[in-house]
Amino acid sequence: MTSTKAVLALTIAGAPFLWSTAQAQGVAALPEVVAQGETIQPPARLGTGVETGTTTIERQDIELRAPGSGDVNQLLKIAPSVQFKRAEGLASRDNIQDLRPSNLSISGGMFYDNRFTLDGIAISSRVDVTNTNPQNGSELAGATSQALWLDAELIGKITLRDSNVSAEHGSFTGGALAIETRDPRRSFGVTGTLSYTEDGLTKMRLSEASRDALDGQPVPLKPIFDKWRIGSTVDLPLGDRAALLIGYNRSQATVTHYANSRYGNAERRFTSSSDNLLVRGIYDIDPATKLTGQFSYTPYSSESSTDAAIDAVVHSKSGGYSGKVELDHQGDFAWKLAATYSRVDTGRTAPQQMYNIPSSVANGSFCSSSTCTLGGIGRLDQTEESFGLNGRIETEIGAVRLRAGGSYEHVGVVKQRPDAVRSYSRGVTGANIVCADGDDLDCAAGEYALGQYNLSAAYRATVDLDAIGAWAELEGEIGRLTVRGGVRYDYESYLGNHVFAPRLALAYALPWDGWELSFGANRYYGMSMVGYALREQYPSAEIYVRTPVISNGNRVYSDNDWVLSSISNATTYNTSTLETPYSDELTAAVSGQVLEGVLRVKGIYRDGRNAFVRSPMQTYVDTSGGTAVTRRFFEMTNDGKSSYRALSAEWQRSFGDHAVGLSVNYSRTRTLYLPYFESSDDELFDAVPVIFEGEIVTISDVFARNRRADYASPLTASATWSARWLDGRVRTNLSGNFRDGFRRIEDTLANETIDGVRYDVYAWKKYSASFDIDLNVQADIVRSRYGTLTVDARISNLLNAVPMRDYSATEDGWQYGRAAWFGIKFSY
Repeated sequence: MTSTKAVLALTIAGAPFLWSTAQAQGVAALPEVVAQGETIQPPARLGTGVETGTTTIERQDIELRAPGSGDVNQLLKIAPSVQFKRAEGLASRDNIQDLRPSNLSISGGMFYDNRFTLDGIAISSRVDVTNTNPQNGSELAGATSQALWLDAELIGKITLRDSNVSAEHGSFTGGALAIETRDPRRSFGVTGTLSYTEDGLTKMRLSEASRDALDGQPVPLKPIFDKWRIGSTVDLPLGDRAALLIGYNRSQATVTHYANSRYGNAERRFTSSSDNLLVRGIYDIDPATKLTGQFSYTPYSSESSTDAAIDAVVHSKSGGYSGKVELDHQGDFAWKLAATYSRVDTGRTAPQQMYNIPSSVANGSFCSSSTCTLGGIGRLDQTEESFGLNGRIETEIGAVRLRAGGSYEHVGVVKQRPDAVRSYSRGVTGANIVCADGDDLDCAAGEYALGQYNLSAAYRATVDLDAIGAWAELEGEIGRLTVRGGVRYDYESYLGNHVFAPRLALAYALPWDGWELSFGANRYYGMSMVGYALREQYPSAEIYVRTPVISNGNRVYSDNDWVLSSISNATTYNTSTLETPYSDELTAAVSGQVLEGVLRVKGIYRDGRNAFVRSPMQTYVDTSGGTAVTRRFFEMTNDGKSSYRALSAEWQRSFGDHAVGLSVNYSRTRTLYLPYFESSDDELFDAVPVIFEGEIVTISDVFARNRRADYASPLTASATWSARWLDGRVRTNLSGNFRDGFRRIEDTLANETIDGVRYDVYAWKKYSASFDIDLNVQADIVRSRYGTLTVDARISNLLNAVPMRDYSATEDGWQYGRAAWFGIKFSY
């Protein structure tokens, strides 16, 4: 905390020196009053015509509306096609500590069905991102659907494409989100920022459902935490034709966790940190041609531990490197060429051995259970590395505009356990125990010996794939009608499928000035997820046991006495016949001027097919090798289906020092499959009988009529108002978001017997509505020729509402009420 303040102090204190240096180089000093722009722009730029599926958020709105956390994904709450997790308001200690960007669903897709790019670099993860438990011995929790990210201070523009997407963009069945860093300015400048929040600035709320579930038990302790964001940028002009931006940001969260009662409720402080280093340069080769180079380093780390062990801290990693070199030429024949690179590290480190020791002996006396656990789940490494080349051309042939391009990407994924991990258990105690190899945690003379260990062997799993894409589209006008037609081809060597995605968009200019009616018919194909291929290469799980040698009344335990007891082979996945998942879309929209603002009304009709579904697990005992081996395998199928129906309306207007934006969306989302590796039983497609509304129906009947549980609220609405006051010295934003409640059929956990057969009982469950208001205020308290000093307050859930009124947890039941970030910024 002290070092953070020192860095900010140095940044601010160094500003006059930087100014004097700039002045010596001929850079003009700031005037007494810093220009802030004459108007507030609308919250987003709404695409019209054949681009009705495009929404762009510019730098000004990022500065005005970004939350205190710096997560730019939260800005997309203004977009009606974007849904966030219902439980994002839960204030569990793990959620508070997590600094990664929010997951989101676009146009009904799963949160991992989107295409993310950072300055044109593909950053969508291809590994399993569904595991959220960092204590999982075999799987990692560091991977996220958006593998790389940057703080809001470094972002210049966000472009969302939710429908009518050009053939230039592929590898998604949800939507495409392009995040772009800001270009360096052509004049010298420097900024320094610092912001802070803690539990003392956050109201914690318990729902009435949680209080009822406690049933008189003590209310759980409120989370104790603090969070910091610190950053600085420097813009350096390099002559008349070049400029360089260097930016650094760090976010850090420290949260107090507790061991469980059997481990004395011991207090533990765990930290997560996210670092962003960005270097971006531009060089004007000539008035029409620009060279851009960029490098970013974005490591993320997070500490955690199970609450029923000691010396078991897991350090999970995420983030990594990315870089790009691009040539961009504008003119009658425009072209662009780019080479990209990224490397993402989602591994972990942890103690390599685990011991379950009787609590009656000295080594195990640190808990009140019959046995006490010490040690961890071992190190796992996982990296995704990508090299890419892409290019595009654009020109006019008569009255028709031609656009075409292609891309190549090589992806290498490595997952490995560099050293074997042993988990020791089944301790026996006694004064006559002798350790032939000396005392260690698995054996202590005269006290205890552990008689079993589970071996997780070292391994190295690799997957390499090549992805090729090509696209072309024509756009032209026939009277009032604009037609854009194209096709996209994709091939990925992992699945080995050649797929063609047709795209068609029509826009008709209505007789009223500025009004357009548009239609679209499009197909989108997803990209390969290689988690199955990695799991296919896991080694078998082995269990070893030992028994003592009786000598002179002593029980002698030796490392030489360990023998193989059983083997369970790693689960295999047959993916040889899988098709590439796809989504077919019909969309229509009307846009025009209403009340001096822009109105867009849009409907999206999506059907997803060929989604990956895991079959029921099959097992058999293989004795062909002389040792009984339990073998398990799955068949992967393309039986998954989804549907999305949505109607939305958006209106935005800017007037002088004010800008407003409104949106509403009504949708219905069904998903007839479960994520990646979820569920060991094929409940979706087997005719498992259950009772619903007094009748015997099948699970598949329930799923067929059910809406999706998460990222799929049927009615959402948002409103935002940005304003400038006192000649721009004060800037405010007030945003409100509403998510309606809905009913869903779920297992009641009760049973009913009919004619001697016992059935699970399903019934409607009501999910409550939620509404919150966020307020951001920025005020320039000092303006001079040496720079501007701004204080900043960003308050979420201003009304202190309970986000999930029907949430009934008793341990991690706290939810975010009103929460404030306070900060300061110097800019020159």
